Amino acid sequence: MTSGISNDNNAERNIGYDMMGNITTLSRLYNNVLIDSLNYNYLAGTNATNQLKSVTDLSADASGTGYKTGTGTYVYDANGNLTADNSKGLNISYNLLNLPNAITGNKTITYTYSAAGEKLRRISPNTGVTDYVAGIQYEDNNTGTSTIAFIQTEEGKAVPLSTGGYDYQYYLGDNLGNTRVTFSTKTSPATAVQTDNYLPFGTEISRGTITNPKNEYLYNKKELQEELGEYDYGARFYDPVIARWTTIDAYAEHPDQIDFSPYHYVKDNPIRYNDPDGNCPICLVWGAELIEAGLVAVGIVGTAAIIVHSHIQHVNSNGSPVMQQSTIERTPIVQARTLSPPGSRAGKPHTPAGKKKVIDDNKAANDGKTICQGCGVETTKPEKSQKGVTPPTTDTQVDHIDPQANGGSGTTDNGQVLCRGCNIDKSDKVPAPAPPAPAPPPPPPHQ
Repeated sequence: MTSGISNDNNAERNIGYDMMGNITTLSRLYNNVLIDSLNYNYLAGTNATNQLKSVTDLSADASGTGYKTGTGTYVYDANGNLTADNSKGLNISYNLLNLPNAITGNKTITYTYSAAGEKLRRISPNTGVTDYVAGIQYEDNNTGTSTIAFIQTEEGKAVPLSTGGYDYQYYLGDNLGNTRVTFSTKTSPATAVQTDNYLPFGTEISRGTITNPKNEYLYNKKELQEELGEYDYGARFYDPVIARWTTIDAYAEHPDQIDFSPYHYVKDNPIRYNDPDGNCPICLVWGAELIEAGLVAVGIVGTAAIIVHSHIQHVNSNGSPVMQQSTIERTPIVQARTLSPPGSRAGKPHTPAGKKKVIDDNKAANDGKTICQGCGVETTKPEKSQKGVTPPTTDTQVDHIDPQANGGSGTTDNGQVLCRGCNIDKSDKVPAPAPPAPAPPPPPPHQ
């Protein structure tokens, strides 16, 4: 993403990258005021790495939102973990799993983990002791006595009431899983007890009415470490103000990641991806009907980038779009769909009716246009073939997602719209099915 602009005068724009996807420049507007004009500097020369050396904010804004005006420096250990953040006045130490276990400096926080890396306890002067036990959060608020703060549910949380029973609170999220509104059901009708809005990379720009206990599961529904201004994703922490992870990607050498900086956040595409646990970004491209539904997830078909269109917008608690425009880099997406059972036209071509259904579904998701699921271009209706005339590369074609040659089903759930160019490209790259294994030798004759 190079620019994300809302219609309420908030934006992240002028975003530049180096060849590895490290951000080099980033500007932020909040209420139409330039709050950040960031220049990133990385270790260069013989010690060149993807690690930050410093970030300089050239804006004159001294508000508490965004980056602190001036220059902040950064230091890493031999494992690639951020150990000193001068912009926040923090020093961080790590355990053997490269998870932060002690924060010192301007803030003092300690973390305790299980042998598997699951967070069990957090201690800070502000909130006291917080224990995490199988989805139940206990807090002592510096009283020395821990009580249940809330019980996490799939849709939100259950907060104990002083009069007995629970207040069942529900999170209203957007298409990326960001919590936008927290509702309480203590009253009828339900009332909003907290509203939260974000810039694309996760900087929180407004938080509405807050009741106790406030909801800290916000961007991507991850827990905000408020003293740090970072989100705990499980495998590592994320700093939304500089849009970078604080430790390296454990899967940095995976073929899908090796061409990217191990500190980049979701392939630099926060409009398309989120990251469930800090290990791997997942593509979330939604049709207009799903944005309308707000909380429904369905399968995504396709093997490459789908352009995010103007009808795919984040919506704040007032119903106003938070994200109006976006410029998206082309990147692969993860396919998430339900395959047909064995025997459902396995290894067979699509029927004419099936092809029409695939095209109609594509149009329904793209404002009546057919969009290539390989490169994102708008495709055109094929003309009648003429001898000696090569059809345009934008011709609309329907092809198998799982190749027909490898037994892919000829049903609509295994169909995708491709332009002719991408379809030819794909055909050249489809591996041939593996030859059948040789028959085992006959057993020796019985003696």
